[in-house]
Amino acid sequence: MSIAIMSQLFKAHLGSTNRKMLAVRLADFADDDGKGIWPTVGRLAQETELSERSVQRILAEFVEEGLLVVVRKGGSRPGEATRYDFNMAALARLKAPKTASDGCHGVTHDTVSPVTAATPMGDTDDV
Repeated sequence: MSIAIMSQLFKAHLGSTNRKMLAVRLADFADDDGKGIWPTVGRLAQETELSERSVQRILAEFVEEGLLVVVRKGGSRPGEATRYDFNMAALARLKAPKTASDGCHGVTHDTVSPVTAATPMGDTDDV
């Protein structure tokens, strides 16, 4: 289990929660060098609550994008998993998501809440 890789992935923008969930689960199998990942698609699907087809698609995307490297192709026997390693250089290049300061403040430039203690609250139509 590589906490260091998991931490990098949590901070990275991967495009969807499904992709992030699968990447973090893969990091749980990896050593700190990003090597030694060989769970079956069925196990990944069960543990991430994704369909097997979604797991296969996302794994293929990670390989195509260069995030994962196929070390040994599985599938010649039932239950035989493909072995993957993380491409540590590609992992280091992942973009971080927007920070909280990049949110609405970057658009409105408001940094102070419009709500104050003097702002009327609740039902104010009572006479």
